Amino acid sequence: MVPGHKAGTDLEGSNKMCLDPIRIEGNTIESKAFPFMVYFDNEKQEYYASETHIVLNVENASAQFNGNTINEDSRCVQNVIDQNPDKIVDLNSQIISDVQNHGYYLLYSRDKGGIISMNDNVLRGIANLGNFCFEAGNSFSRIELTVSNNVFYGKTSCYNLYVKEGLFKFFNNVFFAENFILLMQEMPIQTTLILKENVFKRVSNNEENAPFTNLYYCEQNSQDESFIFPLPDYLTIISSGNIFDNIWGNICPDYPIENVQICSSNEHPIDQNFGTNE
Repeated sequence: MVPGHKAGTDLEGSNKMCLDPIRIEGNTIESKAFPFMVYFDNEKQEYYASETHIVLNVENASAQFNGNTINEDSRCVQNVIDQNPDKIVDLNSQIISDVQNHGYYLLYSRDKGGIISMNDNVLRGIANLGNFCFEAGNSFSRIELTVSNNVFYGKTSCYNLYVKEGLFKFFNNVFFAENFILLMQEMPIQTTLILKENVFKRVSNNEENAPFTNLYYCEQNSQDESFIFPLPDYLTIISSGNIFDNIWGNICPDYPIENVQICSSNEHPIDQNFGTNE
């Protein structure tokens, strides 16, 4: 936080929001992920491995995150994954699943959301750019995210479960994305996504017939009903001047949403079978 800066913190009311921005600027964060941290799921009666961190916990606040550098060294974790791609075994010879859950959640909220701006950052080792996972029936929740002139490495998507309203603006960023969901995993009930002059480069599954890559993705085909999440009521995408490299298939899935507007112009797809469903 910038020295001498005082942010309002009276947030006791249910719908109050801190409008005086908290500024986090000019920091370097070096982090090292351990091979795994073991947890036991009482419901499923199995062990799983998770090694994640939270950088910025946003709850009803306004935050400016500018000029920061984060380096997450996950080589130890990756060695475990490479040697045991499906499962690993802990010291007590217990089978552990989900070994790929490592890295850090850059933005995190479990309640109301917030207003965040991010400029001129270099961020490596991301597990989620944003993790906003609210309770079903949440009556007041809003994410406003403005992102410009950043470089992202890792799993670059925002997870938006049961968020009521989301405004996401991305300008002149570079994404080295390791997962097939480039930006939106699940979407707020009312979603607006604005993209201008960004570079999206997929850095995993580089073979020509790799799985499809999507700007956004909602789980609608799962056999487990607990993993089928609601589609947005309103979806608007405004996209212009972006470069898509190693992106295969349709980046805008065709969901049965009545109120959809996808406006795209002057895009620069590098791959021949790139496409959008409009």
